[in-house]
Amino acid sequence: MNFKSAAGQSPVILTPEIEANLALRLEHVAAGFSVIPLIDDTKLPAVRWEPYKTAAAPEEQVIDWMGGLGLLTRHKARPELEITALRNHGIVTGAVSGIVVLDLDDARAIRVAERLGLPETPIAATPRGRHIYFRHPGGTVTNGVDIFSERRKARCYAPDGFDVRGDGGFVVAPGSYFRPTDNERVLGGKVEGEYRWLIKPGAVPFADMPHWLIAILAYRAPLVANSEERRFAPIVAEANASIPPSSQRISAWANATLAACCQEIVDAAHGTQNNTIFRSAARIGSLIAGGVLDGEEAVTALFEAAHMGRHPAASAKATIKSGLATGQRSACFGPANGFPLTPKPMPSVTAAKRRLRAGGL
Repeated sequence: MNFKSAAGQSPVILTPEIEANLALRLEHVAAGFSVIPLIDDTKLPAVRWEPYKTAAAPEEQVIDWMGGLGLLTRHKARPELEITALRNHGIVTGAVSGIVVLDLDDARAIRVAERLGLPETPIAATPRGRHIYFRHPGGTVTNGVDIFSERRKARCYAPDGFDVRGDGGFVVAPGSYFRPTDNERVLGGKVEGEYRWLIKPGAVPFADMPHWLIAILAYRAPLVANSEERRFAPIVAEANASIPPSSQRISAWANATLAACCQEIVDAAHGTQNNTIFRSAARIGSLIAGGVLDGEEAVTALFEAAHMGRHPAASAKATIKSGLATGQRSACFGPANGFPLTPKPMPSVTAAKRRLRAGGL
């Protein structure tokens, strides 16, 4: 497949829908996700996306994809499609984005998962189900389709409609729209509809995978034989022989994270203050719970940042308190718990719009 060249691309006319989708993609980049373009109205990648399984595309590339730069000229599975990616995009799962996603196909799967137990964590609605986002545990988490199938083969009752997207997989991102073909509708039971956040990243921290999910993934893992017994291989591989970060490095990282969160609060634009303060406080609450930040000093810094940003004192105080309480339910002990060493700054939506209007130059 050939790629479109950068030359001769037309500037993008920014409709409200495109502006909203651009803002969402930049939020996903800022959250540390590896973002890829999908062909509009489909779940098909609009680029060769293998490189983005291990390294996220830079912000500029994500913007240029919306303008048509670097997209495939056609897709071998659907050669009749015009390749545009103004509306749809995907989030690569696994260690590259720090997430594992449980894909619940329908209302029945959602009810079963809720009975098994789901922690508070970011959730997206799909046309017929839910995407539940969890913190990546480290090591390798494989992708799984119909993860209870092995139990059914063993003649045990088990639900269907449970898939897992881990390392080397991706999910359709909120802000996208899916329009199935006749074959997909008839053979796969696919339905038309949008993807949207129910609980955004930042509103709550990413939770660890629940124990029942880890157990069923271990149940599905390949059998390992020795001379006397057969046992299940663990779902999470042993970490590579890496030395845990030193206490000095963790402290430096935690203080840099606090400084970045405070700066986000100071810079928060009107209308975004409450969400920004909550998100930042929740992140700091996780570090306080993990013992890598002094609670009194960190809380004081958050209040000072809200004051410097001229945010209403009463509402800022309540939001900081709520965010800290939420974050402290999910302790973070250092960079290995899913936070980047260098917190990413929030991309500028204004600059991104200017880039798209200019044709990605």
